[in-house]
Amino acid sequence: MKKKSLIISIAGTKITLFIYNRLMYEKIKNRYQKYLRKHNSNPIQIECRFTKRPLANNSKLEVIRTAIGYKIMRNDLHFTLRHNQGKLFLTPSVYAFDAFLRVFYSSFLPDNNALLLHSSGIVYKNKAYVFSGPSGAGKTTITRLLNKKTLNDEIVALKIVKNKHGSTVAVYATPFWGEMGSGPDFQPEFKLASVFFLEKDYITRKELLSVEEALPKFMRCCCFFEKNTKQTNKMMNLAIEFITNLSVYKLYFALDIKISDL
Repeated sequence: MKKKSLIISIAGTKITLFIYNRLMYEKIKNRYQKYLRKHNSNPIQIECRFTKRPLANNSKLEVIRTAIGYKIMRNDLHFTLRHNQGKLFLTPSVYAFDAFLRVFYSSFLPDNNALLLHSSGIVYKNKAYVFSGPSGAGKTTITRLLNKKTLNDEIVALKIVKNKHGSTVAVYATPFWGEMGSGPDFQPEFKLASVFFLEKDYITRKELLSVEEALPKFMRCCCFFEKNTKQTNKMMNLAIEFITNLSVYKLYFALDIKISDL
């Protein structure tokens, strides 16, 4: 088929896709419809082609960045990027495409002062509250208990927004959901009120964390797959900037938690 194009935007960072498979075009369009845009000023363009043959010898994910390019490799996808022109080969599965998108955005959002955080998020009175922690910490549980407008139950995007008055942190929904569904029907940015690192308990209480206490917790929950030292240091510096612009808490929560406890 002739190529068909889609523009996807996550946390304000856009990419243009040229898709050479009609069925996959429709599947991707339907799955990411809330993140589609009409215009793209970002120069990154990606050709997407599909094959049923394995693209690597094993399922291990490899992310490689060099001075002239960037690669993502796994048995179901192979991506290369040079001079803002990308070529993506993957099995005809929307899940393989979703995996590519997570890894790609985890690498390139930091160029725009943004990142993906393994966390759930809710909106209350036009402010966002983000709950982070490893699998099993209670991200989905607390989202359901508080029963407010949900941004995500798995991964949200955070972005530093700078203006003449200083810096604030904005939160965005992403298409990378866990148990609860496929995302809200709204895509504005919300000002971030607080980040909470979760621990289940019988009594709800919170403890304010210092930068030194919060940084290792924050870094462990950042979605980041590169092993490049330069990029790792860049991510750490960005994480420090986020933390210094935020109130970060350790939140012990019980099943009777209320929004006023935050």
